[in-house]
Amino acid sequence: MARSYYSMVLPHSADEVWTTIRPFNHYAWSGVPGTTIIEADKAGDQVGAIRRIALHDGTIRRQLLLALRPARACQLFATFSPYRGEREG
Repeated sequence: MARSYYSMVLPHSADEVWTTIRPFNHYAWSGVPGTTIIEADKAGDQVGAIRRIALHDGTIRRQLLLALRPARACQLFATFSPYRGEREG
């Protein structure tokens, strides 16, 4: 099975980075233009929450929060879309 991942080194402290990326309902830090909501009225720090990102071109991306471990500054999520042809509206 193919596996993929992405990593980078940031010129900031771990605390600064964690404070910015921890809120699952906030995705502006990524530089991806669009709007973000948490589906089904779940909390942004609730495991099982689905982050729906509507990009400016109409593409929808959805991400499921699998784990949140503040003590380790760790957030694990799975992207399970975009679906082919899925658009906002």
